[in-house]
Amino acid sequence: MEAGADAPVPDWATAWMCVTFTRGMDAHEVLARYGADPSRARLLDADEASKLPTGVFADGAVSLLRSGRIGDWTFCVEEDGVIGSWAEPLAELSRGTETYSVLTTEGLGVFQYWRDGECVENFEPGMEHTRPEQPETWWDRVEAALAAHEGEDAGMAPVVALVLDHLGLTLDDAVLAGPWPSVTLAEDDAPSAPLGDTYAGEGPVRPSRHPRTEHGAAPRHGARTHAGGCPVPASAHGGGIPRERVSGRQPPHGPTGAPYRSRSSILRTFPETVIGKESRIWRRLGTL
Repeated sequence: MEAGADAPVPDWATAWMCVTFTRGMDAHEVLARYGADPSRARLLDADEASKLPTGVFADGAVSLLRSGRIGDWTFCVEEDGVIGSWAEPLAELSRGTETYSVLTTEGLGVFQYWRDGECVENFEPGMEHTRPEQPETWWDRVEAALAAHEGEDAGMAPVVALVLDHLGLTLDDAVLAGPWPSVTLAEDDAPSAPLGDTYAGEGPVRPSRHPRTEHGAAPRHGARTHAGGCPVPASAHGGGIPRERVSGRQPPHGPTGAPYRSRSSILRTFPETVIGKESRIWRRLGTL
């Protein structure tokens, strides 16, 4: 068994969450790099923070961010949102340092590692065609951690436990329940790149690295790669879920009443307004 594969699994990471770990900066700086106003952050425990208005509203989605520094690393746990898995915020977070990101929603789990604004690894566990091509990746460790908890309905929590063990951090349910700087953030206020053309194809799209622009972000031709040129999780094309479902506030069926399907079938069937919302999250994830 890989080292760390049997690390204790935190309940808070079992479903519907996104968490990042960034080295060498305080919580307020992390919140600022997400796009939040750190002056609005309040020291709230989990119960108090849960009363803040989050979720999907008429004017867009709002996430709850709770951040804190433990040793050399600062976590940011996001509820009711996926901003911490988007290319642009991760590029900002990792600028001059390094950042890990773990996302879990119903039907989608993604592991990412960024360093100095560049995506080093990005894959969906269990999807072999998203496996990084370079040697010495996190793939085997992540797969071993998930296999050790197979059948437990733990989502990506074993992967969060693996990262915590690797970093030497304790962020169990009791620690996270305590008071930490907390703030809400609307999707539209998070760092983002210009929206590219949609891509309605099936299966993974192998990215090509582009020269860096003068602003440090790679040009987005059809937005098929992350800003750092990272491989794209295949499920974004073959089984991706709309932004409304990622929020965790919607039932597991689409507007037509049928279960969610592949991106191409969504684009062929859903009304134009839904297509716009659905494609937006995948552009932000860098997967279109």
